[in-house]
Amino acid sequence: MKKLLTLIVAMILTMSLPANAVGTPPTLMPVQDGEAMVFLAEEDADNEWGSKLTLQPGPSDANLQRDPWIRCPAIDDPICDFKKPGYDALAWLIMPLCESATAEDCIEGVKFFKSTESLAVEYFGDVPGQTVFGADEKTQLYRGGVAPIFKVPGAPHAGGDLYMVAGRATANYQSQDGRFKTNDFNLFVIPVSVESGSYPSRFSNAYPCLWQNESGCGVRHDFPANFRVGVQIRANKDIGGWFLGRMQSPDIQVEDFSQRNN
Repeated sequence: MKKLLTLIVAMILTMSLPANAVGTPPTLMPVQDGEAMVFLAEEDADNEWGSKLTLQPGPSDANLQRDPWIRCPAIDDPICDFKKPGYDALAWLIMPLCESATAEDCIEGVKFFKSTESLAVEYFGDVPGQTVFGADEKTQLYRGGVAPIFKVPGAPHAGGDLYMVAGRATANYQSQDGRFKTNDFNLFVIPVSVESGSYPSRFSNAYPCLWQNESGCGVRHDFPANFRVGVQIRANKDIGGWFLGRMQSPDIQVEDFSQRNN
């Protein structure tokens, strides 16, 4: 046991981990005989911060074979048959920025505070290259949008002053009552920078990107110290219960907004 432990420690001490520039795909870097490559990556929802509707196949058979997933271009597309044998309909829904005072299922506002000072927050744009779909009243599927990005000049981080804000829900189609029901919800506020360049989707696991496309890569950064963040959302009333997260002294308030939203 002591020899094994010594060997492991020795391997750790003698490994050299070269610095990897943002956007360099480590899986394409050459490895010589007698060398090993170690790299760490943080996955985020398959690099997707838009919405998607899919048909999920059942479990693998005895030969570990499984039918392919089916992605629905739209809820009324013929390929999107919620009653297809062996499949379940599943929606990933990203909240867009609210476009009006009556809009539902959206992000109403974002606030940043330094001590008691409220900082200016500007809408910068949406995460590029993502997909959306409209609401469907018949199945009670609410619309799926794209995560917005905000600029906060008073809260700079190591990569600039941009922050992605994403409210993401998962909803399953309930065949017994013909409707979608939300089964989870996550809210993210992530400091980001946008690196220009071509980041092909076929290398989606090779880049340290929150999102990537032919024009750029969204890179995650650490939060600056001593700031507080507030997000106000209009959320489907399916969402509720316990609130969990990496938060210090959270202040969470829930109130009625409309017949469908809190």
